[in-house]
Amino acid sequence: MPEPGASPVALLAALEAEADDAALIRARLRANGHEVTLVDIGVTGEPHIEADIGRSETAAAGGPAGVVRALVTSGRARGVLAVGGAAAAAVGRVMTRPLPPGVPVVVVSAPARKAVRGRGVRACTRAADALSGMVAGFRGGADGGAGRHRPLVVATVADETAVCVAAAREHLAGAGCEVLLFRAAVAGGRAMERLVAEGYADAVLDLTTRGLVDEVVGGAGGSGTGPRRLEAAAARGVPQVVSPGGTDAVAFGPDGVPERFAGRLSHRRGEGARTTLVRVTAEEAMRVGAVLAARLNGSHAPATLLLPLRGVSALDAPGRPFHEPVAGRSFAAAVRRHVDRRRVRVAELDLHLNDEEFARAAADHLLGLLTDAGRLPRTERAGAGAADR
Repeated sequence: MPEPGASPVALLAALEAEADDAALIRARLRANGHEVTLVDIGVTGEPHIEADIGRSETAAAGGPAGVVRALVTSGRARGVLAVGGAAAAAVGRVMTRPLPPGVPVVVVSAPARKAVRGRGVRACTRAADALSGMVAGFRGGADGGAGRHRPLVVATVADETAVCVAAAREHLAGAGCEVLLFRAAVAGGRAMERLVAEGYADAVLDLTTRGLVDEVVGGAGGSGTGPRRLEAAAARGVPQVVSPGGTDAVAFGPDGVPERFAGRLSHRRGEGARTTLVRVTAEEAMRVGAVLAARLNGSHAPATLLLPLRGVSALDAPGRPFHEPVAGRSFAAAVRRHVDRRRVRVAELDLHLNDEEFARAAADHLLGLLTDAGRLPRTERAGAGAADR
């Protein structure tokens, strides 16, 4: 088994379309002991998980082949895996030309995934293990995590919760965790749920639950296949810390806002933005709160719900467009009414979600759950400044 960081590899994918498979493959490669550099080779659409090398950097380096050449020559990649359709296959062929002899390249194409329809996780796992075997003589087991030395935490993020998530991620990394981020909008939340359902995650930091609003109210992320939001960790028995980050709004894509939401308070993200956020009403907030509580009630592992009483997103703060205390109080009241406190710990904090203190509290609660589950040695948590649990 290679030591962590001893066998760095590069993973290439168009993250607007292949984020789901890329996340699974990256998790498997990390479980096999590899340090993974994720490269976004997409061109259009928004990436659904965060890349180590974004598409602008890829373009500046002369495209995927230029990025891979630089990673290999600098020692940051001893093998390469590309995932996608025909474009990935073409990238794989092009990448081999500038590389030194013996550098392994694995391509997972759309036809390969189609051949194992219904077994996509197996295809991704096999591809990751194949690269591991070529790079470092890896022999994989069935447990999917025998080589992991750091607990893997999956987390959700959106623009409006990014300050909180970044601070929490830094705190967790300092305590010995590896944190994998998923964009909470559209497919990102479902990709995270799928990864958790397949047993790749040690814990979940779900601070951005806007996808739940899309399900309940009817936004762009409310359709699709796979586990629904907040179900995978509960069913799998994975410890989780959850907050209602981003639940102040329902999101709509480039097709526009449906007529039934006409006249609502809305916000477009930046100039030329493809996403429109529409403020939820107090009644909708109550429904979302009830569903969130019900899904957490099904948890088979410790679950903590943190309620930031001063706002749940960057837009939901004094002087900001979506600041509406009545809706926030309605959400909290619904949670209090429906949550089963025998299964879910609820902590109400007189803070805004993006406050540094809230981020640290979220991280500390998760570190406590990991420690109690035996997935993080107490010595690693000792200096983390754990919250009073």
